[in-house]
Amino acid sequence: STVLSQMKEAERAHAHGEKALKLDPEAEASHWAMGIAAITSGRPFLAKRHFREALRIDPTDPRNEEMFKVADRMTRPTMLPFYYYSHLANKVPG
Repeated sequence: STVLSQMKEAERAHAHGEKALKLDPEAEASHWAMGIAAITSGRPFLAKRHFREALRIDPTDPRNEEMFKVADRMTRPTMLPFYYYSHLANKVPG
């Protein structure tokens, strides 16, 4: 799912992330995969939810806290327009 997110194949990334969540909904990696897929496909609120869940599962991992903070920052009213603008700008070829 993470690799597909980096390749900008959002639909396939979400499908693989959902499969991982169905197999093990209490796995930190499953929520991480869905969080990365959501943040790269223009769904910052969904990403925040999954990173919050990963942080709940393993609060000792500093990566979970950092990614939750990143997603939280992106959903704030002052940052949200910039996030959507940069997301759209990345879709423009060239």
